[in-house]
Amino acid sequence: MLQKRRNNNPKDKLTIFITFFVIAPLVSISLAYLVVNHVIVPYFIEQEAEIKEEIPPYNAIADVHENINNNKDVEISELEYKINDIGFCSVQVGSFNDVNNAKTLIQDMKNNNMAGFIVKIKDSYKVYSGVFTNEEHARKHKEELKKNYNDAFISSNLMSGGVVKYTQEEEKYVEAFAKVIDCFTLSYESESISWLEALKTHNKSTIIKSLQENNKKIRENIKMMDNEKSDNIQLKGVKENIAQNLQKREELVAVFEATDIVEAYNQYSKCMVDYLNMIKLN
Repeated sequence: MLQKRRNNNPKDKLTIFITFFVIAPLVSISLAYLVVNHVIVPYFIEQEAEIKEEIPPYNAIADVHENINNNKDVEISELEYKINDIGFCSVQVGSFNDVNNAKTLIQDMKNNNMAGFIVKIKDSYKVYSGVFTNEEHARKHKEELKKNYNDAFISSNLMSGGVVKYTQEEEKYVEAFAKVIDCFTLSYESESISWLEALKTHNKSTIIKSLQENNKKIRENIKMMDNEKSDNIQLKGVKENIAQNLQKREELVAVFEATDIVEAYNQYSKCMVDYLNMIKLN
């Protein structure tokens, strides 16, 4: 049996060579170029753009850090001064639904050379006598009142001191302010016993001297505040109230000799109530 002879034509060999070793590589390279440039590269460019959008620019980050540092500085430099709470008491002599009845009691107390004032609390009118930061002084005053008004009793209260916010630069101003507050508080406490003696003996000399000396001390401490600077609106408002309270005390001394001692004590009690309301800083 004769076997078929294979064709080894040189032209066929050349065609195969060109197809597999020239054309095929060129087509592969071209396809790879198209895939890289039109598919892969655009994809990574889009991803990079999205990442850049999510990360803030350098300046924005710097601004955030600057704001944080500034806030830290504010928190560190902001300080607080808490005014001490003051316990005070008064002697309640009567309580009425009709204000005219309260006024009648006030007049009766005045006829007995005893001071008194009316405070409206809700729907009732209460008659009090004296304002004290020392309970022992209030107790002595109560015993004197009970000689004529057997129902008299001590009513105690607590005035909460307010909080002053200030910066480091205002520290000396606040220190001077604290000394003024302390001077006021000690003055009212020490004067209460002098008032009780004056009301009992009708001798004004001791209480006048006490008021004059304490007013002078308060005035000197206020001048210390004047020597320091502060743009704090809250502190300026409190300082104005302090100055007004001192002015009322000084006016009281100026007219004391010509004023009935009971009326003078009522005016003094109003000054003290104003002071107690002042330390709330509302």
